[in-house]
Formats: sequence, structure tokens, C-alpha cells
Amino acid sequence: FFLLIEKLGEQSLAISNIIRSIYIVFMIPIWGFASAANSMVSYLIGMRHDELIFVLIRRIINLTLMGVGLLVMISLIYPSMLIRLYTNDLTLISGSLPVLYIVMIGAPFYASGIILFNGVMGTGKTNVSFVIEIITLSLYLIYVFLLVSRFDAGVVMVWTSEIVYGLVLTSLSLAYLRYGSWKKNLQQ
Repeated sequence: FFLLIEKLGEQSLAISNIIRSIYIVFMIPIWGFASAANSMVSYLIGMRHDELIFVLIRRIINLTLMGVGLLVMISLIYPSMLIRLYTNDLTLISGSLPVLYIVMIGAPFYASGIILFNGVMGTGKTNVSFVIEIITLSLYLIYVFLLVSRFDAGVVMVWTSEIVYGLVLTSLSLAYLRYGSWKKNLQQ
């Protein structure tokens, strides 16, 4: 991602580094809840209560979205001040604001995707998790590559790739949890 962003220029790379630092803060509650989802899905399967998995995942997603929503709300109230923690350059601040808004839109998609993906991992199907992640990352990188090299998109548009990543990860993980073969092993 950052190798492709670098092709957009020094300012785009600087903006992306600032936004990445902020985005990592958004990810902290996501990663914590995702780890819990993984463990709790495994626990429910072990206890033969697989009928509760979607209830559990829905609740974890709701809790995660509340945590991320709180961080997004705080960021919406003081977006310039948040970016000023990293730079005083007014050009970088004004260039970072639209990217920050894109990240705020993308964070809930990422959150849902990561929780569902960890639900897939909790089923014990690491080979399926691997395939889901490979497909998601491939589409993500193709999307970024096309935006940068073919469509000459700017840094704001390139960061919409976070929304694409979240949507693809959510879709594939949800599809596997609903229709995948993981339940067949439980009936044995």
C-alpha cells in the first residue's frame, strides 16, 4: 500500500503516515474484540452451542461499533487538533482531513469484517481463513494499484481501499459462516 502511495508524491506519503497512526488507534478496540470473538466462537463450538455463534458475533460487532463510533465521534469534533498532534504544516493538515473522513467511514466496515473473520478463525478452519485473507488482500491491492497507476487517483481516493477491504472481508467471512462446511465437523 505505502509503496503505491509513495508514487503519488511526498505529500501524499506524509498524509498517509499521519492517517495510518490515527487509524491504528481506531483499530485498538477492534483487535481486542476480534480476539474475543475468535476465542468465544471456539468456546461455543467446543460446548456444542454453535446455534449461538451468530448471536455472539452480532453482539461483539455491536460493542465494537460502539467503541469505534466513540473514537470517530471524538475525531469528528476535533479533526484538525488530532492531526496537529503529528504536524503543524497547514498544507498537510488540510490534505489529511479528507483522508481522515474516509478512514472514519471505513472503520465500521473494517470492524465488522475483522470480527466476522475472527469468527471464521474461531471455527478452526485456518485454511479457509487463509483463503479469505488472500482473496481480500489481492482485491485490495489490485484496487489500490488500479487507482494509482491506471486512474491517476489522489491520496483521498486511494484510501477508499479501506472501505473495499472491510466490505470484501465482511462479505467473504459472513458467507463462509452462513454457508461454509464448518458445521459438518460438528455433527460428527
